[in-house]
Amino acid sequence: MKYLVVGLKKSGVGAIKLLLKNGEEVFAYDKDKEVVKNLFAKNCDEKFKKLNKNNEKFVILKKLSAKNIKNIDIVVLSPGVFSKKLDALFKKYNKKVISELDLASKFCKAPILAITGTNGKTTTVSLLFEMFKNVNKKTCLVGNVGISFCEKVFDGNMDLAICEASSFQLEKVESFSPQIVGFLNICDDHLDRYNSFDEYFKAKQNIFKNFTETNIAVFNYDDKRLFDFSKTICSRKYYFSLKTLPDDLFGAYVLDEQIVFKLCKSEFKLNLREISLLGEHNLCNVMCAGLMALLYGVTFENVKNAIKNFIPPKHRIEFVKKVDGVSFYDDSKGTNIASTLSAVNCFKEKILLMLGGEDKNENFNNLFSKLPKNVSRILCFGRTKRKILNSAKKCGFKNIIACKNMKDAFNFLNTKQMEESVVLLSPACSSFDQFSSYEERGNYFKSLVWGLKNEI
Repeated sequence: MKYLVVGLKKSGVGAIKLLLKNGEEVFAYDKDKEVVKNLFAKNCDEKFKKLNKNNEKFVILKKLSAKNIKNIDIVVLSPGVFSKKLDALFKKYNKKVISELDLASKFCKAPILAITGTNGKTTTVSLLFEMFKNVNKKTCLVGNVGISFCEKVFDGNMDLAICEASSFQLEKVESFSPQIVGFLNICDDHLDRYNSFDEYFKAKQNIFKNFTETNIAVFNYDDKRLFDFSKTICSRKYYFSLKTLPDDLFGAYVLDEQIVFKLCKSEFKLNLREISLLGEHNLCNVMCAGLMALLYGVTFENVKNAIKNFIPPKHRIEFVKKVDGVSFYDDSKGTNIASTLSAVNCFKEKILLMLGGEDKNENFNNLFSKLPKNVSRILCFGRTKRKILNSAKKCGFKNIIACKNMKDAFNFLNTKQMEESVVLLSPACSSFDQFSSYEERGNYFKSLVWGLKNEI
């Protein structure tokens, strides 16, 4: 078979390595010449270097045209690649286009548990991974969590794959079929890439494309759009809710300061005081991960211990430092309005909220109309600052200042005289106007916080 891999960052390199290992003929392309150059740098991946050295089955294409794709059998499209022009080209010449998840699962012998949704995916897959870690040392965390699925399959030695699946990864899914899927929530996001919410939601729904009655789906009962969609899925279904579930549904719910896991033949209870994660949204994450683990056969004791000892991933309502009694939190992963609302609702204290970044075509009126009253002041920055400022004024929120950038925003902080006791970075935007990733943005925020000193 002749494969074309488009997009040569983490996912693309993992795909190339997996294909070459299995003796396939591989063509590769990336429009960014710097990315191609980095593939062959001195410090590049040694395994990749060994595989492609003098390998006649591996060719880097300088451009994509009808001539050089006519003999391609399958195109593997990296999730970061979005081009209507390329889509039209592949469609014109009737080329089969698959996702990196498809390719990885083709060669993966291990069962797959996958989680999708708009917010909370990384926290939930990380927690699910912890639930399995002490049970099976060959469990691997893959996907949108930052570890290429193809890369892990290439490395081998895997008994179970726990996969975070984004809408970008699911757009081109053909054969990907997880044994259990958890769907956390759905709300507006990535509207800079999709023409509408419905188009975005349909990309997410592809995770169920190959579901049968033997598969298991775990849904958020409180999300009406998800609950309505769940009725169309042919599989065993379980639900989680912040309220009690109807008697005819199995799953997990919150009752009397406990999470109740109600399965077909067993029931377990977890006291909320044993959960260190902040916010109701994290209770949903805990219920989803717990259900998936229990349904796969993990003991409740292992589930409970993982929840009690779980340290969440960085940049998710992460406490940084207290200065003059003011607590600073890094929620740089809050890249959409729904995520930011979840973050602010974790606090009862007065909050100074820091917003802004790259526009994702969301309507910030939806943020200001739902902001809790304890958000007393906002500092906004980045490309969206004017859009945020206009929405604030339209919705009657007056205590807001537009800043040049995040560093400039810190010039408005006087921790000794602030009436707020929490400063929260939860931008409701992507980071790509000024940073390469939400991680870089979060780390920059932390460096500014650590630069502050307690006044005596």
